[in-house]
Amino acid sequence: MITTSTIKNIFKTLVIVLMSLTVQAAWGAYSPVTLPEDTWTNHRASGYQSGSGTQEDPWVIMSAEQLAYFAYQVTNNKDKSAYFSLQADIDLKNHIWVPIGNLSTGNGNNFKGNFEGNGHVIKNMMLQWEITNSTQAQALGLFSTIQEKAVVKNLILDNAYIYNVTTVTNPTAPADRLIAPFAGALKKNTTIQNIIVKNTKIEVVDKYNQNGRWMLFGGFIAKMLDGTNSYNVSNIYVDTDIDITNMTVNKISAVYSSLFIPEFHSKIKDAPKNIYLKGSIRASDNLTLVGPVFGTNLPSSSTYKDTWQINSANTYQYTTDEGTTTNALTTKNAGGTS
Repeated sequence: MITTSTIKNIFKTLVIVLMSLTVQAAWGAYSPVTLPEDTWTNHRASGYQSGSGTQEDPWVIMSAEQLAYFAYQVTNNKDKSAYFSLQADIDLKNHIWVPIGNLSTGNGNNFKGNFEGNGHVIKNMMLQWEITNSTQAQALGLFSTIQEKAVVKNLILDNAYIYNVTTVTNPTAPADRLIAPFAGALKKNTTIQNIIVKNTKIEVVDKYNQNGRWMLFGGFIAKMLDGTNSYNVSNIYVDTDIDITNMTVNKISAVYSSLFIPEFHSKIKDAPKNIYLKGSIRASDNLTLVGPVFGTNLPSSSTYKDTWQINSANTYQYTTDEGTTTNALTTKNAGGTS
């Protein structure tokens, strides 16, 4: 049995090892030459390995097909409040991943149970986001929206590749998109602990003019949905490269990107703790807000210390450990480093 203290030690060791790797190939994230056309939904299992979904007897997942079955069940309003235990490493390279949840940012069929990763790896996730004429917002990642009181912990997401496809010739009213490898959106009173996201890439593949809608590109999560509420987000390591140079925007569009969480709904009570970020963001000059840690709707600077942030004037501000904030810093001052 793996204890909580053991998991924490494993996480700390992995972070130290990952941060010590100074020689890496540029843009080492997974970019397959040939992308699959079929989705994991069409290759899901007919059930879990074992279990009954309770805290004492969680559903056990040991294959990609069973993970796809889990996603399908939650999306169809089943098992979304149950307990799960991942007991094997999972490789998703053969098919396109369909998020766990129904892609909504509301209280629809999204996960609000307990997912124990046991330190296992989910690797080679390929996720598409679509350019359409729909005006319905969508949240995309391994999870879509993680609901209130859900718990997800002790998990590694490795070598994910997230890219766009265009399903209409001249999109005029594309839907809002909340895009990140771990989850598109996070609601209040959730617990997200001991998560590593590494060797991951988000890319706008085709040239695209964003017209009148919100786009959020996060290295970890795209948006925290509930303001002035509590979150328990701790022990997070993120190594994500974001390339949105093929996107342009008009004056009524809003495109935010960050290596962590580009948008908070409002100021929140509890600061994420023990966060390690690396990677890069490549963006065209006319994008709205791009920052290493946060994009918009900053948390309280008295709560978030020793952080670089983008403020409402689209310049950096820096808050020291002692709580002293310096405003109106340029990108050169900040150096793009968190």
